[in-house]
Amino acid sequence: MTFGLAFLAAFVIAAGLAPFAGLRADRTKERSPAAAQNERITALDGAAIYVLFIAVAITVVRIGEPLSWHYLVGFLLIPPTALKVWTTGSRFAQYYGGSATFRQTGPPPLFLRFVVAPVLLASTSSCSRQGSSSGPSGSRSEAAGGRRTR
Repeated sequence: MTFGLAFLAAFVIAAGLAPFAGLRADRTKERSPAAAQNERITALDGAAIYVLFIAVAITVVRIGEPLSWHYLVGFLLIPPTALKVWTTGSRFAQYYGGSATFRQTGPPPLFLRFVVAPVLLASTSSCSRQGSSSGPSGSRSEAAGGRRTR
């Protein structure tokens, strides 16, 4: 329960700081339609993921209730997460592949590229794999990382 409350607090803080993220000076650069479209899709998908992560945090706080809600929200997170990986990976590949369209827009900050993104990708894929492998048919102890005993 403590983890869920800390998770919710982190999301509230992130939501409060989000409007300031767009105030960077390099955001005034001219973007091509393809780069702008990629950015819009990534941002809208990020908003959907944000809402679903809040739902996951709520199910963690109320973990005494049936885990089926937690699994449902977790499985609903898989398609938007896959889309987010695709759109950001596509931008990454096109930028480093030398596409003038994406080079003109410029790269994200170094910290986001080489620290945050790899850690976030590894942790998200790990949690998704663990949750989908235990699934709704698994026992409560199995979902928590324990072994099933019969």
